[in-house]
Amino acid sequence: MEWILGTAQDLIPISAKYGRVGAVTLANAIHLVDRAQLFIAAKTALAPGRGLAIIANSTPLWLQDTVWSHALRTFLQRWLEIKLTSHCGTDDDTRSEYRRELIDLGYVVAEIRVEFTDFLTLDQIVGGVFSAMSDRIPAASDRTRFASELDHALAGTDPYAENVQVRALIGHVR
Repeated sequence: MEWILGTAQDLIPISAKYGRVGAVTLANAIHLVDRAQLFIAAKTALAPGRGLAIIANSTPLWLQDTVWSHALRTFLQRWLEIKLTSHCGTDDDTRSEYRRELIDLGYVVAEIRVEFTDFLTLDQIVGGVFSAMSDRIPAASDRTRFASELDHALAGTDPYAENVQVRALIGHVR
């Protein structure tokens, strides 16, 4: 097995070079790509019986229903000067949309769900925010100030328990 990092545009050339692929995976970044192009290219590149996995890793940290998440959302909205509402493709309605698009293209679709509770550190929260909002959060040189101000905003709200709800749509080609 070999993992190959690529874009939707790379799928057909990859399958032409290596043969049809066994799996295509995409996580929370799906809202950043042209889904129609990805789903069509994956169907062409995938070997029969193989599939495309779209993994949605829970509700974003700033939209969960906990005291610390509310404090995080308030801090981020003030820091970014915007109202945070985006689920980054993790919500039920968006996953239903992905499912319909896959079925319309002839995929057979199943969903896998896993839930667990995780306890985060401040560094993990900062890393999660930077990962999800890298285009809006300050440069790495400001990360220390950002983390310090976030630590102050979250004071007294720990432990930082996250209810993780991982959802994976698996689209198989026939």
